[in-house]
Amino acid sequence: MTGMSRRRKLICALSALATLVVIIPWVHSHRRHEVLVWGSRYHALSVGATYGQVALRHVHLKTDDAHVSFSDPGFQHRSAAAQPTQLGMYASDCSIFWVVGPFSFIVGKQQGGDWQTPGSARWTDHLQELVVPYWFILALTLAPGLLMIYRHIRRPRAGHCAQCGYDLRASPQRCPECGADTTLQVT
Repeated sequence: MTGMSRRRKLICALSALATLVVIIPWVHSHRRHEVLVWGSRYHALSVGATYGQVALRHVHLKTDDAHVSFSDPGFQHRSAAAQPTQLGMYASDCSIFWVVGPFSFIVGKQQGGDWQTPGSARWTDHLQELVVPYWFILALTLAPGLLMIYRHIRRPRAGHCAQCGYDLRASPQRCPECGADTTLQVT
């Protein structure tokens, strides 16, 4: 087969499509802060994008009181003017608080309600959050396609010189075009 294989073409096409799917919200995130939330009574998963960053959050609400729960179960979408990403908790409330440049990962818990009075409503929020920049996600989506293209370009065709691509059927020991020793490269 002289061109790229079907599998490589498919990987390149999927990589290009995934790249577009990442670029469009990246550009939009500089204008609007978008959040998608799925919640049940005691769990909430959210994906938020703003100023070129994506924040993934999971909150688990633990309580003994049946009246304490998240207010709106189901899917929700919120949109507002773009604003810098705010971490979900302070470092003092976290068992893991890792922030390096635009990347962050936190795990922690906060208590709420009246913990002093017996029988009153009280709860604990357990939070896991990961924040990554869009350029990192873009690099992950571009990598497979670029790798396939690079491997296709760098791979010498059977019977051709690996240095210059010259047809070696007439002289398999040495390339007459560039002079490279091709005894091990001929297929």
